[in-house]
Amino acid sequence: MDAIRTILFDGASLQIGQFEARPVSDACGDIQWQDSNVVVLPVSGVFSKHDAPGRHVIGTPSHAVFVAADTPYRISFPGAIGDRALTLRFGQHLAADQPDSGGEVMASHGLLPPGAIMLRNLLGHASKVQRRTSSRPRRLVLTSLIFHSGRCAQPA
Repeated sequence: MDAIRTILFDGASLQIGQFEARPVSDACGDIQWQDSNVVVLPVSGVFSKHDAPGRHVIGTPSHAVFVAADTPYRISFPGAIGDRALTLRFGQHLAADQPDSGGEVMASHGLLPPGAIMLRNLLGHASKVQRRTSSRPRRLVLTSLIFHSGRCAQPA
């Protein structure tokens, strides 16, 4: 599989990246893990994150998928379609496994509301266009995206 990773923004507590995969097969890849928490926001294509045998989540452009730091998983690309996504990497102090205001732990994936999908697209566009200019517009979009992502619809 060809994978292209690009860092769009690298801050003290947050890194925004772009990931593009061009698989040659729909088979599961090797076991992997991340050294930081990651929220994957697919822009096109589809992928499946396998947490354990018989337990997986599907990521499409309508979803946000959370990958916890230091937790093994495998990735596959159904139909060998591939995937293009924005990634938000952050430390434990911002982790989604912290209880929300209602005392519940957030899910590992969820449907994005329409406003968050628009903001994801704006973030991707702003990161490409404004790499050498002020980061203020990117910060505004990112803040709005995080606000909306906290309102992801929980899967049934």
